[in-house]
Amino acid sequence: MERLWFSITDEFGLWSQISFEFEARLPLRNLIWKGGITQTAQFVSQLNAHVVVNEPAPEDATSLLHIYLVALNDSESDTRKAEVRARAKAWSIRQKSPWLIVLVTNSEPPTQGPKFLNMRTTLLDRLRSDIGRKDSDHVVHLQHKQVESWNALFLAIRDQTVQGLEARTSV
Repeated sequence: MERLWFSITDEFGLWSQISFEFEARLPLRNLIWKGGITQTAQFVSQLNAHVVVNEPAPEDATSLLHIYLVALNDSESDTRKAEVRARAKAWSIRQKSPWLIVLVTNSEPPTQGPKFLNMRTTLLDRLRSDIGRKDSDHVVHLQHKQVESWNALFLAIRDQTVQGLEARTSV
């Protein structure tokens, strides 16, 4: 059986803060996808995947999902925020297989810009907009001390993994 990996890019030193909780939620369980010529449902009770951080997966391995960890907060300068968003966009363009950008914070999504008619744009929304994705499929906010946030992250990881498996088996 081929070796399966989650490839994580961490340019901001976030992995040490979230690795314990992340790895505790592996392996992924009860995945169902449609694939192959007949498009029959495939079921995997447990998908064992390893995590590799800041290095390519081994040559004999299949990367299930590429994850980019991002750190931003309200107190950072607009120049820094724009630089980080540009790096995330450039990273997303280079990905050929399923990918996910994770904005890691200790609190609510940071906001950007003045309050105008009670509308504030969160940095999460700006990040989604910058990479051309206004949906939440590829950009997720992780408040690493909140269980609900972890659940949302792993739901996104499951969805992207299933989409990748479906694409791989439909060829």
